[in-house]
Amino acid sequence: MRMFEGPGQRRAAGFLVLRGALALAFLLAGVPKLLARPPLPEQFTQLGFPPWFMYLIGLLEVGGGLGLLARRVSGYAAVVLAVVMIGAAGTLMRHGEYSKLAPSLVFLVLLSGIAYVQRDTFRRLVARVAP
Repeated sequence: MRMFEGPGQRRAAGFLVLRGALALAFLLAGVPKLLARPPLPEQFTQLGFPPWFMYLIGLLEVGGGLGLLARRVSGYAAVVLAVVMIGAAGTLMRHGEYSKLAPSLVFLVLLSGIAYVQRDTFRRLVARVAP
């Protein structure tokens, strides 16, 4: 018996690997913020953010990373993380840090793809909430 025999199963496996890789990336980015590892506090201050903002971003990254692992909420997690990446890209552009912009944009594209694939999740939510 072979795993992932059909194209649909291979696609699902690839989607799972993508979600797992992004989850790992955001967990590795968020945990140091929650632990206030140097030089992160200084970097946030230099960018003009209050100290609490670093913890908020860390919490969103860790929570979003964990959310990407759960198929049922991965679309929502992708949207939250995409908003964080939009903010990161905007901050980098505002400060002229164009050489650091590519990772934020790549993550934004990948997260947008996850949200698109999971779009039925949003439709079901709207159907439950809408009259």
